[in-house]
Amino acid sequence: MTLKPWAIGPFELLQHAEGHRLSQGDFDRRMAFISFDNAIESTVTTYLSLHPSQRGGRQYSREDVAKWLPNFHSKLAFLERHAALADVSMPQDSASMVFYHGLRNELYHNGNGVTPDATHLDGIREAALWTFSLIFECDAEALLGTAVAPAPSTSETDAQFSEATKFLQAFLSAREALTELASLQLLPRGASEPLVDSLKHVAANGQDPSLAAFADDLRRAEEVTDALVEDTLTDSGATDLSELTQKLDALSTMLDERLRDHQREVVLAAMRATTKAASGNRLAGVIHQAMGSGRVASLVAYVATCRNERSLPFRQHMVIVDRASMADQFINAYSDWPGTAAAPARAARGEDLATLLQDAAVGAGPIVTTAQQILSQNPVYEHECLVAYDGYVNPPARLAQNFPKGTFIRFASTTQTKSAEDSLSFGELVHAYDLPQAVSDGFLLPVQIETPRDDASAAMIEMPHSAGWVDHCARAILADYRGHSEGKAVILVADTQVAQAMAARMNTELANQDLASEQPVLAAAIGSSMNSRDLQWTIKSFLEGDESPTFLVMTPAMLTGLDIPLVRTCYVTCKVPRTMIERGITLVSRPSQDKLAGRVVDYVNHSWDVTKP
Repeated sequence: MTLKPWAIGPFELLQHAEGHRLSQGDFDRRMAFISFDNAIESTVTTYLSLHPSQRGGRQYSREDVAKWLPNFHSKLAFLERHAALADVSMPQDSASMVFYHGLRNELYHNGNGVTPDATHLDGIREAALWTFSLIFECDAEALLGTAVAPAPSTSETDAQFSEATKFLQAFLSAREALTELASLQLLPRGASEPLVDSLKHVAANGQDPSLAAFADDLRRAEEVTDALVEDTLTDSGATDLSELTQKLDALSTMLDERLRDHQREVVLAAMRATTKAASGNRLAGVIHQAMGSGRVASLVAYVATCRNERSLPFRQHMVIVDRASMADQFINAYSDWPGTAAAPARAARGEDLATLLQDAAVGAGPIVTTAQQILSQNPVYEHECLVAYDGYVNPPARLAQNFPKGTFIRFASTTQTKSAEDSLSFGELVHAYDLPQAVSDGFLLPVQIETPRDDASAAMIEMPHSAGWVDHCARAILADYRGHSEGKAVILVADTQVAQAMAARMNTELANQDLASEQPVLAAAIGSSMNSRDLQWTIKSFLEGDESPTFLVMTPAMLTGLDIPLVRTCYVTCKVPRTMIERGITLVSRPSQDKLAGRVVDYVNHSWDVTKP
């Protein structure tokens, strides 16, 4: 590829920068950083100085060119406009670019000997090569090739940054930590969403409600960042920099501490077990991670890590779940995960799974399917593969026959889902992060278990499902709710018919009681016999709307996959299987705004100790 004569000057700056970068000394890193930044400005200046015939016929008014040329901020405004017109995304946003340019000024103008961090050097290099490639319509990385020789190296001591530079670095670090945490919570942050809104979503979704205390600081930090980007920061705004930097550093620390340690431990334990099993009995074992503590994100990180681990022999990576909604959740989370270029594949309804397996290229993204599809099609895949199962029910019994060269691992949401078949199909428990630990770490809220022993509750136990049983239940629950009067509640009953009768009776009772001063308090029933559209509509109306029900009546089986952080109380009027006990606790322990704890009101007197089988 031959460069046009006018592009040679900016390209020589890139060559100069690359030569110093390859030398890796402190002085060379500073020189490389300065030259990459200079190359960005030189590229834009050169382009705007060209005749329209030299830039593909693109014409700009003299007024616009005069507006774009004066300084880095104005050139950045042009670059953003040029990229938008070309429908190309910038690899670094404006805040990052201004941060890099501020650091460059520290290095160049102040002569203070600061050595840029390697990640910052990589960032400015990416921005410089992208800018040159976009403006001059070429591949700058390919042009640099291997012909650039390292420059002679030397070293100097470090010094301090300016307040503006330190602030921008703190802001970018906090933003990165917040984005990562939102991703792990399966709440990917939109590019245009204000950081303060993302912070509120993360705090409400469950990592730590105390994060919301940083909302005002983060809002002010975004305003200051915008002013720095636009070069309009006033003296009064500049006085806030030191204090805001300290607040942002504290926020980053809290995000890093609250996040992920348990998820990293899960992934590391799973990887150690998988590496051992792949060259042994192929049974990597069972991972237990409490519901509500980011199990899906752990599974995504584990599968992505397996795909990137070249020492593992897997040609394909299978993810098997027991619900179509779980498959969708995994696919969406995996697609948003950093460093996962190959998208997951999923066999459509009626599509042959065996064909999808055989036709998938080596190195393709994971293949996601359901246990039901495995059972109905009974595919056989003869190559080395990873088989990861995540489900609430026991997996298909013939997995070893379906994948004779598979290495098997199971992710379970509760200790109660582990059965004797697990040891035969997957191996022993290799790591556990249980519900009490999740509460202790702040991912879930504490739950208060109450077992009423009054006359009403005694009558409920003595005459279950008799003619007056529903009446007794409805009155006892409404009396308890009147005493606490907070949030949403679910009511567990024995079967769908009872659920419908209970909801009807609750609504009759509520018509005669003024439990809400501003909007009606209603009850709705859901059951497995409902079609998916009606079920989704009922749950959606439970979550929002002027006529939003306060009570959702259901059988214990409907707890499977139910994730409604707004629920504060679970009323239990029937026997609940041990496999559902932890799901009931987790349902009310999911954090949400203004929620400090969950409640379980058990009229049947179960054992709620989830640490015992």
